[in-house]
Amino acid sequence: YSSDHRPTGRLLLVLPVLGMAAVGLIAIGYPYVLGNGRDLAQLAMTGSVGLVGLVALSLLKPVATNLTLGSGVSGGLFTPTFSFGAVLGAFLGHAWARLWPAGDPASFAVVGAAAMLSAGMQAPVAAIAFALELTGSSDRIMVAMLVAAAGAVLTCRRFEQRSVYSARLPLH
Repeated sequence: YSSDHRPTGRLLLVLPVLGMAAVGLIAIGYPYVLGNGRDLAQLAMTGSVGLVGLVALSLLKPVATNLTLGSGVSGGLFTPTFSFGAVLGAFLGHAWARLWPAGDPASFAVVGAAAMLSAGMQAPVAAIAFALELTGSSDRIMVAMLVAAAGAVLTCRRFEQRSVYSARLPLH
């Protein structure tokens, strides 16, 4: 996690300025990388952005979040994780729609958000409950959410045992 490598000492005076300058440069072309990600999640779930924009945002939002947290600036992880999952899910939904034109990219965005949140929190039931509550989604995508959440958690646990919350706790 980027928060494992926060600057200390004199670097704490320089790195936040450099990190935020880099985020600002990214935001000139992609302003949706700014903030906690609520607007980004809404953008993904409403289908207001095309395939190229979704690719760019799914790459740039994690970069901006890591620059922010890694430079020592405090911030949350719930909404950025949720929004990144929504953008990635919408991207995969658009890609899938090119192969099988029956899918709804907004549903893919909700499933992606629930899956990413499940992996990040290491708590799939809570993540699915949050996703359902925040999006007002119906139970028509519940099976897809359960399968995606299970796959995301199992994959994440293969590489990292900590959640985004437990990773921020001191090791001592």
